[in-house]
Amino acid sequence: MFNLAYAEAAEGDQGEARSEEYQAMEYSIGVMESSLRDPENAGKRIKAIFDTANVWTLLMEDLGQVDNAYPNELKAGLISIGIFILKQLQAMRGDSSVSFATIIDVTKTIKEGLK
Repeated sequence: MFNLAYAEAAEGDQGEARSEEYQAMEYSIGVMESSLRDPENAGKRIKAIFDTANVWTLLMEDLGQVDNAYPNELKAGLISIGIFILKQLQAMRGDSSVSFATIIDVTKTIKEGLK
């Protein structure tokens, strides 16, 4: 759902792309928070892990594009954060005691920076 919209926006206007990034992160936060509210629901957890990984993978792919308008230092920092988040998500796949809390906090901070 958000993958296609994000990809289309990333090819277009930079302001529109930032808006799509904001919306994708907002969606990701929503599914992670939903999973936290229902910790016994493995389906919600799996969906949140999968969707959050997709959001960060798409963002990192966009950051790696030559025509991405972000400054190189910012792109490198966001890619590093993305790698950290993907590693956390991978750990969550094998350990149900690992929480979304840190990923939610980081994603909220970055989302707010996109306003």
